[in-house]
Amino acid sequence: MAWKITTVNKKCVEDVNYWTKMLEDGTEIQIKQSHGFRWGWAIVEEFPMNHDYREGALNVSELDIIDHSFEDGCWTDSMVMNEEEIPEEEEDLLSEAGPWLEDVGYDYSDSEVFFYGPLEIEEVD
Repeated sequence: MAWKITTVNKKCVEDVNYWTKMLEDGTEIQIKQSHGFRWGWAIVEEFPMNHDYREGALNVSELDIIDHSFEDGCWTDSMVMNEEEIPEEEEDLLSEAGPWLEDVGYDYSDSEVFFYGPLEIEEVD
């Protein structure tokens, strides 16, 4: 049995990627990069409401995803998780890199997908 989860409202899908880089002095820089989408759906192997759906957010990446689609990207935000530790030279590199973090030595480390607001859930074959 599978379930299709679809967002009902616009701008309710967030794809979050985590990036890390170890500097020569041993400091690990962690960056959270979010991409927002106007619409999205995911087909999962288990009933999604058996998982934590608090405050109108479902972490879809905690489910076994069979297929998915995120449509009409509308924003990208980046945030340094440990900003107090980042040297000025690294800040300059990041400002030049934009969304292409791998070009300045960052490694992709993890991701999460969140659906916000009311959701449409239907059983599919």
